[in-house]
Amino acid sequence: MGKRLVILLVAVIAVASLVATGCAPGAAPPAEEEEAAPAEEEEEEAPPAAPEAEVIKWVGQSHVPSGNPMFDSLQRVADTIRAASGGRLDMQVEAAGGVCPATEEFDGCDSGVIDFGVTCYMYWMDKFPCAGILTMRAGGMSPCEKYLWHCSEEAGALIDEMVQDYDVKLIPGCGVLCPPELFLHCDKPIEKPGDIKGLKLRAAGDGGAILAALGAGTVFMPAGEIFESMHRGVIDGFECSSPTIDWSLSLQEVGHYVYASGCRAPHEYNPFLMNLDSWNELPDDLKVIVEEVNRSEALKYYSEVTTKDMVYLQEFRDYGCDVSLLNPEVEVAFVEAANEYFDERAADDELMARVLKSMRDFESAFRSTWTRP
Repeated sequence: MGKRLVILLVAVIAVASLVATGCAPGAAPPAEEEEAAPAEEEEEEAPPAAPEAEVIKWVGQSHVPSGNPMFDSLQRVADTIRAASGGRLDMQVEAAGGVCPATEEFDGCDSGVIDFGVTCYMYWMDKFPCAGILTMRAGGMSPCEKYLWHCSEEAGALIDEMVQDYDVKLIPGCGVLCPPELFLHCDKPIEKPGDIKGLKLRAAGDGGAILAALGAGTVFMPAGEIFESMHRGVIDGFECSSPTIDWSLSLQEVGHYVYASGCRAPHEYNPFLMNLDSWNELPDDLKVIVEEVNRSEALKYYSEVTTKDMVYLQEFRDYGCDVSLLNPEVEVAFVEAANEYFDERAADDELMARVLKSMRDFESAFRSTWTRP
């Protein structure tokens, strides 16, 4: 019995020990794991709004009235640049006289009164003796030959040198390329060179000086004043532009005799010019747009107006004007007088001499490369 009693006592003590351990006050039941609270979602911040593109506003002027194809051309340039730039360059186009006096667009750009314009080089002859042949040269190159010359590096350098003392920027190839002009509209017939002598004619630039050398009395006035001057008998005739432009000015109503010949103005190139500060302030991408749109417009205008000229010359005939080709005898006399005039001018002005030589060399090189029957 003693051994069995001992075993029983040990068993009782072991059970009591286990119960005491489980009920001790310091032993808390293991805590259930709490689910982690979901992290608060951070609000996504909206990306910062892109700053609005700066809109640059320019004001410019054409040298012709509204409704004239050349005015429409400059308006098309402005509209295309606005679209291509996403509205960042907004160009307002005014007609001749809208901001500065008509034909004084160069002075307007130089002073900053306008930011851009299209005008004739020949209107600058009071400043630059060579300006006339930059617009046109009697007896000279065809329109496309002249445009290629204007696009050349040599031409660009000569023109930059010419305007270097003025706050004006010109870009090679940026302008309006025009087809040949009509020789003259007159109230009197011209059948031989002597018939020019004594006529009172509206004329501009070198063409006017050459007509004067053949005996005409010449006076310059803006194209918009020709109609009234003919009606009042102030002039007997006039040179203006191509059939399309002349028709747009209602010039079929004045000057019964219309003579077609490219000898006086075988081409016309009117430059797109800008105020130098306005140009320098443009971002580089807008400069590229301004350049390329104007170069594209030069050929677009030439293509459109050349096609229209064939139509409008017939309109002059249908209106009742006496339209005819100029007598070759008159053409020869005019070109001879032109060459003599240019040589005399070049002898008195070194830059004029270099510009004239550059043109003649280009014409000779082109025609000897691309011969024609």
